Amino acid sequence: MNALDRFQDSYPRLKGLVAAREPGWAQNRRDAGFEVFSSLGFPTKRIEEWRHTNVDVIAKSDFTPPEHPLSVGAPDALVASALLGGFEAHRLVFVNGRFSAELSDASGLPRGVRLVNLASAIDGDDPFTAEALGRLIDLRTAPFPALNSAFMTDGALLAIDAGVQVERPIHIVFLAHFDGGPAAIFPRNLIVAGEGATATIVESYEGTGGGYFTNAVSEITIGAGANVDHYRLQRESHDAFHVSLTQVDQGAGSVYANHSLSLGGRLVRNDINAMMGGDRIETYLNGLFVADGQRHVDHHTQVDHAQPNGHSNEKYKGILGGRATGVFRGRIHVHPDAQKTDAYQNNKNLLLTRDATVHTKPQLEIYADDVKCSHGATVGQLDEEAIFYLRSRGVGRNDARMILVRAFAGEILANIKVAALREHLESSMEQWMPIDQTVERA
Repeated sequence: MNALDRFQDSYPRLKGLVAAREPGWAQNRRDAGFEVFSSLGFPTKRIEEWRHTNVDVIAKSDFTPPEHPLSVGAPDALVASALLGGFEAHRLVFVNGRFSAELSDASGLPRGVRLVNLASAIDGDDPFTAEALGRLIDLRTAPFPALNSAFMTDGALLAIDAGVQVERPIHIVFLAHFDGGPAAIFPRNLIVAGEGATATIVESYEGTGGGYFTNAVSEITIGAGANVDHYRLQRESHDAFHVSLTQVDQGAGSVYANHSLSLGGRLVRNDINAMMGGDRIETYLNGLFVADGQRHVDHHTQVDHAQPNGHSNEKYKGILGGRATGVFRGRIHVHPDAQKTDAYQNNKNLLLTRDATVHTKPQLEIYADDVKCSHGATVGQLDEEAIFYLRSRGVGRNDARMILVRAFAGEILANIKVAALREHLESSMEQWMPIDQTVERA
């Protein structure tokens, strides 16, 4: 039985489990997602958006969504790693898709901020959730978000009232630790920042163990004049599969910065879409992906300039060793009314071995005539002259390579405004870098 069969077999049982507690509107949205996914199935390489990413390994596996409440325990080492070395934040923690009250601490939030687990809001027939959940997602051509909508388990509901400034970061943590057979989890986040609100959000995914499948969706609405700094850290098991969609809708004069750091996973696909639906919006997309062995990491971004005077700046970097494959496809779409748009996009990639591969495709699609837009992409190797220079000053070859790789990644890490988070990532980055393979091939 493959994954499609498993999911179709599991869905009636899921419906039976949620029927007694979820309101009708939530069940209707599950049905809509399941109907779309059953119609579309898993994407294939014949679809242009998936040309470089083959998800057959997911489709042919027998991943099964957890149907019963699981233990929310996790190894201490995994918890400690996920909490980022004592990183101070308001925090919600989920283990194997289920909310862990024991590991969470949302105390001390300012008045006007609501941070709870999404399942409790759905079960309580919360009007705000009923109106907002699924509003930003077009399921018609999106099989994985449709699958998430059908099987979503839990996640964060974060609602910030207009004008509220949240000083400490809000940390949403998803841990995966399965002892049984292949399992699939479906985190779902709903984030709404009101007009003029300010917040820093850290969304992280950590896991250990065998080949589990994470299918995550985050919907983020940013009101006029609001400012949201959003960090997305993916450090799952190297045997794990991770697919995600981050869908953002911005109001006039708002600022949104997305920082995507993808360090783990066997096959990873992250889609990040920002709709700039008002005047004078600023959008920043920064990304760093690292892969070794035969891992595959794919990032797709889309920025829609729909109104005038928008500014977007996108920088993505990839570091690939072994036989790893990286994919970057970024698209900037300037709509006819988006005059005075200023958009920039760049993707740089560092290949540490001859067998590593990257596919990069920055795209501009412009329908306005008074704009300033540019894009670019590079693929290169470590500079041997720089390595020779460092070695001539007593630095070993391995250390010299690491210095250069750190410098390459440093431009992205420098954009992390939360000092504790940046310092933690800088100090732990070495364990994720595929330097050892480079030395073996040198």
